[in-house]
Amino acid sequence: MTSSFVRAVLVSLLALTACSDLTGPKAELTDARERWESRRLSQYEYDYQQSCFCHYESVRAVRLRVQAGTVTAAWYLEDGSPVPAAKLKFFPTVDQLFETIESAIDKEADRLEVDYDRANGYPTRIDIDYIDQAADDEILIRAWNL
Repeated sequence: MTSSFVRAVLVSLLALTACSDLTGPKAELTDARERWESRRLSQYEYDYQQSCFCHYESVRAVRLRVQAGTVTAAWYLEDGSPVPAAKLKFFPTVDQLFETIESAIDKEADRLEVDYDRANGYPTRIDIDYIDQAADDEILIRAWNL
């Protein structure tokens, strides 16, 4: 084989490898995160619910208030009662939702399906099944009304 032919094959393979990084979950995450970060919000509120094989308190829908990167208050949507302050650490900011997605990608979850808000970039639905054949490791997160 000529060196120019080998060089052309190598360049083609590199181009194909580079293209694979431009699509898929990691690229979608990067694009959505950039849209979210461009908003530069220091405080916001949003509705949040996770479904999993968890304690009842963990799956109730809540309204979260985030200030300076920390959940500072929350209310249960069903009755407006406040979430006890000691439990606020268990609820995520939008940045932490992005971290959850990134972790699932890095751990090569068997199923990861994510929907993002088109205008603002934040994740509106995160559906993760880390091990397809394992029971009770699935988690579904919804975020809305931001």
